[in-house]
Amino acid sequence: MIATRAKNILIVEDDQPIAEELVHTLRKMGHGITAVFATGEEALENMTRPPCPDLVIMDVNLAGTLDGIEAGERMESQFKLPVIYITGYPDKVSLLQKNGKFPLVKPFTSEKFKSVIDVICYRISAADIDRKESISRDQIPNPNKNKIPT
Repeated sequence: MIATRAKNILIVEDDQPIAEELVHTLRKMGHGITAVFATGEEALENMTRPPCPDLVIMDVNLAGTLDGIEAGERMESQFKLPVIYITGYPDKVSLLQKNGKFPLVKPFTSEKFKSVIDVICYRISAADIDRKESISRDQIPNPNKNKIPT
């Protein structure tokens, strides 16, 4: 069984009451909040400031010039972060699913939200373990490395 540790989570949501509810729920779950931004531009500009997030929760329709899908894709590609996309538009859900993204449809219950967060945190923890095991295997000396075959 893989134990998941608390994650640092960045929230990008321009609806203040929703952002506050997300923060409240995530903190109750034991996670840290690195920041809350209302635009994709703000979030991207501040990505290199500590603490670094392990996960991003991104509203699809944001204030600013970047929509949540474009901002989220940049975070996925530039920072290798998983992004959970939240939207109230069913057509956006199908588009996100076709592209292998993690959509969460508004309105959602806190139970649904918690289960999605738990699944993503489990995947992050599993990937961390795989990465550490790979590094460990690479550090084990190979006794046959410099032998000449006979």
